[in-house]
Amino acid sequence: MHGLIESLPSAIVFVEDGVIVEWNTAATSLYGWSAHEVDGLKFLDVLAEIDDRDELEAVLDDAALRGKWSGNFRLRRKDGALLVSSFQASLVREGELVRIAWVATDPIDQHLAEQEREALLSAQNAVTRDLEATLGLLEALLECAPIGIAVLDLELCCTHANTTFQDMISVRNSPVGAYLDDLATLPAEVAADLRRVVTTGRSISDRRLALRTGSGSPTRSINANYFPIYASLDIPAGAGLTWTDITAAELAEGERDVLVKQATAAQHRLALLSSTSAVLMGTTNVDTLIERVSRVLAPAASDWCVIELFGRNGMIEHVAASHSDRRAALELRGSLRGQTSEPTPDSVIARARRTGQAQLLTGAALDLAVDRIAHVDSHRLFGELDLTSTLVVPIKTRAEVIGVLILANSGPVVLTEEDLDVAVEIAHRTALVVDRVITFQIEHVLAGQLQQALLPRDLPAIVGCDIATRYSASADAATVGGDWYDVLQLSSSKAMICVGDVVGHDTDAAVAMSRLRYVIHAFATESAAASSDGVPDPAEILERVDRLVHDDMTAWGTCVLAVLDTAEGELRWTNAGHPPVLLCRDDTVRALAGGDGAMLGVSKTARRHVATTKLFAGDRLLMYTDGLVERRGESLDVGLARLTETMRDYRNQPLERMCTELITAMLSGTRQTDDIALLAAELSSIQ
Repeated sequence: MHGLIESLPSAIVFVEDGVIVEWNTAATSLYGWSAHEVDGLKFLDVLAEIDDRDELEAVLDDAALRGKWSGNFRLRRKDGALLVSSFQASLVREGELVRIAWVATDPIDQHLAEQEREALLSAQNAVTRDLEATLGLLEALLECAPIGIAVLDLELCCTHANTTFQDMISVRNSPVGAYLDDLATLPAEVAADLRRVVTTGRSISDRRLALRTGSGSPTRSINANYFPIYASLDIPAGAGLTWTDITAAELAEGERDVLVKQATAAQHRLALLSSTSAVLMGTTNVDTLIERVSRVLAPAASDWCVIELFGRNGMIEHVAASHSDRRAALELRGSLRGQTSEPTPDSVIARARRTGQAQLLTGAALDLAVDRIAHVDSHRLFGELDLTSTLVVPIKTRAEVIGVLILANSGPVVLTEEDLDVAVEIAHRTALVVDRVITFQIEHVLAGQLQQALLPRDLPAIVGCDIATRYSASADAATVGGDWYDVLQLSSSKAMICVGDVVGHDTDAAVAMSRLRYVIHAFATESAAASSDGVPDPAEILERVDRLVHDDMTAWGTCVLAVLDTAEGELRWTNAGHPPVLLCRDDTVRALAGGDGAMLGVSKTARRHVATTKLFAGDRLLMYTDGLVERRGESLDVGLARLTETMRDYRNQPLERMCTELITAMLSGTRQTDDIALLAAELSSIQ
């Protein structure tokens, strides 16, 4: 016992009948007296302040009577310093012996204590008030919180729960003191999660619960969080939970998802219409047009897309097919294009053409439609596609149905009424463009035929000279143009050759071109008859044309007019604002200079000039209009240089083939936006 007392860090004094009988080392350190010095002395004589003796004596009597006492008291050290110690006094019985054990800790210098005692007490009172206010505020916060909060002990017995949690589990009385399983019919995972928390000490966050506390109560969505609660020294004391009702938020999120899906679908439909419109504007060829549309729609709108256009006789003439699987698309396209046929009277295609109504087919109606259409040889593959939904939409103009648009799905995604609406709009836009393209092509053919009718049909035979001509109409124009070429035989070895261009691409330009050609013919004939050698003067002819154009005509033009004499080996020409004549001799191609003047009709008094050059057997001449050399954004000199180089490349080809190759090479990589008239002559011999 004595050894244990000596080892303790607290000052321990044993008192028997007011006399000190035991004094440990810690007491010596605290009060300065050794055990030997105080042994047998009265406790009050050694440690009590004179003013405190009566009070301390009463404390000793009280401790002996009650068996224990605790509190603060001041004692004096051996060196005279006053200390305030916290005491615990208790009776100790050893047989018949009864002693009072005084245990003193936390000494405070009395001088400081006296000065700071009131301040410490005031601070303590303030802390106590703040603590009480904080605890009250915390309690109010928990009660008013819009989320459910509860605390459970290690046995999942509720030790605290706020009103919101009580409302969530539909319990009228306070749940404090009740076990979780007895509170309400809760999902099994709630208790499982809380047991896991108190067992492992780990939190569980963002757990979703579907909470329904009664048969008639609605199901609420709860976001639950569980966390461990510890007492002092990190000893587990239980678990806490917070529940947040997110039912309204989930409903709003669901509505938002629906709206987002609807907006996405609408945006997709708009993008589909935009893409379709873009490809519809990109070509004037019917087959290319419907092929591009089909590629946009499959797979963007459906798995399959077939477009069929009818001819005037009711037969299917134009076909396009596309699929997300390129191999399947090629197979279907090849099958459909293998032969054209007239839709069977009871097929969905015939019905769409007859009624002009769009159809959405699913289930049994789709099976029947596929069986009927598959009987036609060119549509036999439809029976093998395993379709689940199909749209058949007529492509119709104001006057008639000119084709059908077919969209089909083979997978789980079923086409809907919204898809049908989009397909109807696409079919409408396709019909407008196809009708315009077909009309354009018809007008283009007629314009070309009219243009050819205005040009000379047969070229005269000139001794010692071969002549080849070409006319190529612009791809962008469905009307006749103002380009022309002409050859007028003057004698067996002499001819007037001419190439010209009237400004414009319309009927007025064609009429003006025709008049100019015949006027030049007439003036050349008159000039030849008036000359002594039967050869007209090119300058005189164009001067007369200037006066006529200036006074009577509204369209201006350019022209190069030449007289070719194969007997003398000579070329005489005048140029009215036209690209120069090219001369190819051996390996050299050059532009002939001279004889230049203003456009036709600019002035009726200007004098024109004639230039002359010597020709030899094998020489080639090229006269052409500016459509052959002009390109948008490029100077005419660049085009002339390119033509010169191209003619050099094809100089050894036969004359007819050279003309064809020149046009092809010069238009390579670009779209022809202007008419082209071309005349080439080769001297085979000099008479």
